[in-house]
Amino acid sequence: MWTATPDDTVTFVDGPLLSSDRQRFDTYAKKVKILDLKECADPPKETSELLARLLATLHPEQRVLSNLQELHMHSFPSLGRNDQDSQAYLIYVSTLLGAGVTSFTAAPPSAACTVLTLSYLRFLCPAVQDLCIIKPDCDIALMLSGFRGLTKLNLTAAISDTATALSSSLLQSLGALPNLRHLSTTLAFDTSTYQVQPRACTYFPSLESLKIGNALDLSPVGALLCDIASQTPKLISVTIDYTSTAASLPSARSTQLRYLTRGLSMYSSSLVTLTLACNGRPSTAEDLQCLSSLTKLRSVTLVDLIPSDTVTDLFFGNLTRTCSVLQVFTYLSRTSGSPSTLAALGILASNCPQLWAVSLPFNVSSIPPVMETGPPLPRRMSPVHLLIHRLAFIAESQHPAIAEYISAIYPNVNINFLKDVDTSLRRSWESVIPWIALFERVRRIERQRVSKLSKTEGEHK
Repeated sequence: MWTATPDDTVTFVDGPLLSSDRQRFDTYAKKVKILDLKECADPPKETSELLARLLATLHPEQRVLSNLQELHMHSFPSLGRNDQDSQAYLIYVSTLLGAGVTSFTAAPPSAACTVLTLSYLRFLCPAVQDLCIIKPDCDIALMLSGFRGLTKLNLTAAISDTATALSSSLLQSLGALPNLRHLSTTLAFDTSTYQVQPRACTYFPSLESLKIGNALDLSPVGALLCDIASQTPKLISVTIDYTSTAASLPSARSTQLRYLTRGLSMYSSSLVTLTLACNGRPSTAEDLQCLSSLTKLRSVTLVDLIPSDTVTDLFFGNLTRTCSVLQVFTYLSRTSGSPSTLAALGILASNCPQLWAVSLPFNVSSIPPVMETGPPLPRRMSPVHLLIHRLAFIAESQHPAIAEYISAIYPNVNINFLKDVDTSLRRSWESVIPWIALFERVRRIERQRVSKLSKTEGEHK
């Protein structure tokens, strides 16, 4: 337990609150609006007993933290699945929850604890809108159907847990929530856990953002997207992380991805953000052609969707040919071998004039020349962020050629790096920046010279 002193510093209270501390605690408890209990803050049984005694002294309608709006209780490693540990956890829940709580995160240590936590939440927090349940190892479909005011829901499974499924009954309960706008889950999702919904039923009528982090089969995901589209097609953001097993045949993987892209194509007038990641064996570039119908996309992130040797400049050109409003484009590959070159930047600059952030798996062994006598490359004078990942190694001798090509397209470029990029690679790419500035200065002088020459010739005529 803790309270605050008048100078807003935090005082930790190890033992029971004394009568002299109680008034000071009540005064500053009213200022607490967000409480976040991290994994390192294991609730010892002594503290839960203190909370229980504190709750007993309050009026039935009074809460310990009367103005609390957000309560986040992450997993506590010291708590087991026995009744005594569950009781300690539930004391925390029942003591801290109040009518003003609109955002709640919980990681109950047992199935029984999960049921009671949701029961307390429904009774004590009728205004809750944002709910996150970590490791829901029981059927919570019926209980969640009672939270009619929910606008955001996150169901997170334990790491490497493929047993806890996103069942059809759970999806039916969630689909009936009238105000649910954001759904995120890492529960296992495959063919056996989904049933196609009748077209006449109300199914996710308000959903705007869908994130499925553990898809074992893309076919039901595509079916889910079709079912939602039959109601109100206003989905603006989709994130799918799926596992393509080595045992599945290439034809089966292609069929799955085509089911997904067919479902996505139903949101050609609304979808703005798309993230697709593959853990396992990728599909082929032809399976992504349906994405060309998504003309409203502003942000696209693709991770290992196709084999690295087919990630070519032509692939990026075909994929973004209709994405004229695209602003952020990222393709990440965990393996080397991509034949795409810096020419892909020129293609994106032509297809996506509003692009301001880009990351591609460049192969810098072949640097396209800047053809001064040919058609001019599209130039973006507004700042563009170029994200470099760990596979983009370059030699010092390549710096001028790389800078010459980049400056011809994006003279005002900011080079950024992923977290796993080592120091040597950072320094190598940072050395390109002065070269870009130099080439831009030379081009600017040349443009001024040509402009003056044209004016002089016009005056003589």
